Amino acid sequence: MKFHFKSFLSLSLIVLSSLGLAAGFWGCAGTSPNVGGQNRWSQLPVAARIINLPGESRNTGIVACFAEIRYRDIQFIRRDDGYYAEIEFTFSLTPPNNSGPERLTDRKQKLFVPTFAETVDRKNTLRIVEKFTVPLGDYVARIIAVDRNSRSQGIVSQPIRVKDLYSTLTISKPILMWDSVTTLNPKKMIAFRNRNYDKDFYALVIVGGLSTQEKLTMQYMLFDNHNETVYVNTKNFRPSSRVSYISLRIPANKLTLGTTRLKIFAQQQGREVSSQIYIYSTFGHTEQYTENIASYIEPMRYIMPKQEWQELVNAPPEKQTELFNKFWAARDPDPGDEKNPLLEEFFLRVEEANQRFNWGTEEGWKTDRGRIFIIYGPPDNVERRKSFRTGITYEIWQYYNLGRQFVFEDRYNNGNFRLYSS
Repeated sequence: MKFHFKSFLSLSLIVLSSLGLAAGFWGCAGTSPNVGGQNRWSQLPVAARIINLPGESRNTGIVACFAEIRYRDIQFIRRDDGYYAEIEFTFSLTPPNNSGPERLTDRKQKLFVPTFAETVDRKNTLRIVEKFTVPLGDYVARIIAVDRNSRSQGIVSQPIRVKDLYSTLTISKPILMWDSVTTLNPKKMIAFRNRNYDKDFYALVIVGGLSTQEKLTMQYMLFDNHNETVYVNTKNFRPSSRVSYISLRIPANKLTLGTTRLKIFAQQQGREVSSQIYIYSTFGHTEQYTENIASYIEPMRYIMPKQEWQELVNAPPEKQTELFNKFWAARDPDPGDEKNPLLEEFFLRVEEANQRFNWGTEEGWKTDRGRIFIIYGPPDNVERRKSFRTGITYEIWQYYNLGRQFVFEDRYNNGNFRLYSS
């Protein structure tokens, strides 16, 4: 039977216990800072896609704005019956240089989950879509999301050209879907920040300017992070309309650890267009990490005894692979399963730390916040305050179930948060 975790929280606790991390291992001396004032607006991680869809006529088009926020990035407030959150969205579409009227829509989204585990589950994502029908031309799409509980906000701004999809051969950027569908169903879309592809999935593209009388050839290719071709497939068919939604099956076992490039070609009547995206993936298989093992063993110093980690670092490549596999095999909750969820969780945290906490040329996992995030997982609550007396900004992380608090200070207000006390 496969081993399944009911929540990210339970996995965090298993990681802590199974890797032998003492509660005070990374503590440092210090007293709580004298802080005051209101929380500042901080960044809310918002992922977005802005897509040009065909309009009702050749003179118009539809701009679809998809916004996505993970539950774990949203501040939920506990009440008697569960956990509540509220996100306010503002969608706007403006011609460049304000040469025309701005289109504006406000949306509120209230969330409720009965358990804390659901607020930090990686699979839970808020996705919302807003569509604008506009004349052809260039626009700037903007999405603003505000978390009313944490007072954090995220802004995405992106230019988009609304084109005639009926006359000239065009192809959209691929949109990843879990099922084979021929409509842009938000419920079937793969989360923009998804990194785990444990089954085959589909790339949906919108191809316009087609002839219904001629054969259409769709060829798609996967390239690994060395730009080597790892998969090629071709589909031929006759489209039924001038604009078609085409779904292409992508084999998950052809993805490489890290980055895989997907490139799709559409060919008809001697014309050819192409589009591509990068797919980022992280797996729970130890063999996926051993090809470039040197880049993966450095963050493991946070969870390994010092002597054992130094032995791993100084070992020759063949021995490194052996020690790496031995370490994670000893911490596999279900050796009979092909995946090791603890290994996968650890490197997902490393990747997320790099996305969230990079500062200057310093990788996110090397920062104090990145280190605490990797060891303990996402905090249950984050507050940011500024001292009236010193002007220093503090960020306070709470881990309620562990009884831990970490305070980071940004002494020079330049984004470089260092651990102040724990």
